[in-house]
Amino acid sequence: MSAADADGGLSAEELERLAVAAFLLGREGEVPALRERAYEAYLERGLAEQAAECGFWLGFHLDLRGDVAQAAGWAARVRRLIPDDPESRLGGRLQQRDAVGVMFAGDAVSALPIFEESARVAAR
Repeated sequence: MSAADADGGLSAEELERLAVAAFLLGREGEVPALRERAYEAYLERGLAEQAAECGFWLGFHLDLRGDVAQAAGWAARVRRLIPDDPESRLGGRLQQRDAVGVMFAGDAVSALPIFEESARVAAR
């Protein structure tokens, strides 16, 4: 896939798969650029929901790396792309991200109901 990417022949879906492979192979530094390119490719095709999903996972990866400000920026992009529907799958994932932020800010009591709501969405 890396060779095909060098030739510029990967679709958004393939760029996402390459990002996952890079992560699993310990090449985490490659992940953000691959996901960002996939995000842009989805937008070019008018696939806002897929772009939002890709942007969510990019933000998740950045959060794991400790790049909290960049991750927050991606969460904001994702929120602009999708309808404000906390009942949606992606809305539930964003709730989880919000809950983690509240918890890491030292307010586990306030984070719990957000986690519980996101778990309810996930179960549904």
